Amino acid sequence: RRWNHLYKVPALASWLATLPPDDLVVFVDGADVAVHDCGGATGPDAVLAEVRRRLMTLLDVGNATVVFGAELNAYDVDEDPVPPPPAWVGTACPNVADPAWLAARSDCDTGFWLGECSSPPRLMYPNTGLVAGTAGAVLEVATRAVVAKGAKGVTDQGRFWSYFARGRNERATLALDYCAALVLNAFRFLPSARRQRQGTILDDVDSCFVHYPGPAKHFWRARARARRAGD
Repeated sequence: RRWNHLYKVPALASWLATLPPDDLVVFVDGADVAVHDCGGATGPDAVLAEVRRRLMTLLDVGNATVVFGAELNAYDVDEDPVPPPPAWVGTACPNVADPAWLAARSDCDTGFWLGECSSPPRLMYPNTGLVAGTAGAVLEVATRAVVAKGAKGVTDQGRFWSYFARGRNERATLALDYCAALVLNAFRFLPSARRQRQGTILDDVDSCFVHYPGPAKHFWRARARARRAGD
């Protein structure tokens, strides 16, 4: 089904409507998200338990009911303000919260068209490659944000963010995954930092998922080409 040019939103809403509102849910994009370290958890049950623990922590420290992933660049946030990371981030993840640490691993100076990095670079922009929280709160966002009067944006990401930034939300409250505890959004990191080999950012951050949004998908294309060449 198609809903305001947003394809995954009605499917998400239909699924959420079948769940008790206090259930915890985690929604990730299907084609460009991979399971990562997740604190060394092995096996589906252990990964899910660690995801739940981290999500509960984020909801608690962020005083929130909904969590979005965070990334270095702004895409489809229109003119809506994006606040800097809150004070607790510096204590929770001093490396990831350090602009110099991020700058050494980012390609923010390339001037690529798909959004601008914060300056200095910080994980502070919303990305809906991962949306998590209580089922009732995420359902509110999925059903109301797309049609909310005054909401802006051409993607679910833009309209979801606008929904919160313009105070359209009724009960749902938002936190971003500033520490990449749940998901590391790999766009705007250096190509060498995105690759799965020793010495990359993937060794420095133990996110449960890694997301290759937008042009970062060339990681997958390059890996597929290499595998075909090996065959």
